[in-house]
Amino acid sequence: MKRVEKHKGYSQSALTNANKLVKETGIPIKTAARQYGVPHNTFRDRIKGRVDPETTMTGSGPLFKLEEEAKLVEHIKLMADLGYGFTITEVVTKQVTMQSFLRSEHGTNH
Repeated sequence: MKRVEKHKGYSQSALTNANKLVKETGIPIKTAARQYGVPHNTFRDRIKGRVDPETTMTGSGPLFKLEEEAKLVEHIKLMADLGYGFTITEVVTKQVTMQSFLRSEHGTNH
């Protein structure tokens, strides 16, 4: 049976402070990571330049470009102003429909 570890959150300031400590004092990366509660491998990857130090998110990027998302939000607000509020399920359905339409229109997987 695999051991599942709970993801522990850490702040951008913790990464920044740990980075500053390593650069100014030369203490080991692992020590600074432990002191600031940042995962060792996460911190090491940023120190070694494998990952942009400003990156705090992992996973795939946004589903929509900003202007596409703005159009969806505008539509939802307009419908709410007209007295037709959407449930979360309806918003997700609209998002999936819009995403499918944009993919077929642009011929991309974005």
